Amino acid sequence: MIIPMMAAAAMLAGASAEPRQAYAACLKDAAANAKDSKVSADGFKAYAQQSCAAAEDSFRKVLAAFNVKNGMGKKSAVEDAQVQIDDYVYTADENYRFSFQLPKKR
Repeated sequence: MIIPMMAAAAMLAGASAEPRQAYAACLKDAAANAKDSKVSADGFKAYAQQSCAAAEDSFRKVLAAFNVKNGMGKKSAVEDAQVQIDDYVYTADENYRFSFQLPKKR
């Protein structure tokens, strides 16, 4: 059971490596730019989604296409892609919020 899941994860990673990396990099850049622009912790999620809309759309399309190619229905494939994107945004948002709790560098 574990081997097939690992194989599927490896195929997914290969199929979406570039859009995945671009989206992750965009969220990282959005966090840095938000800090420079003094975006509040509560405003970061919307800021990141707006800043990374193109990268997010590309990533969503690749994920959904991969899912459909592997037998998932289109509606389920799109929903699964959105869940993965939501995870990325949630993680970026949590990291941004945490950055406000870190001690200031001298």
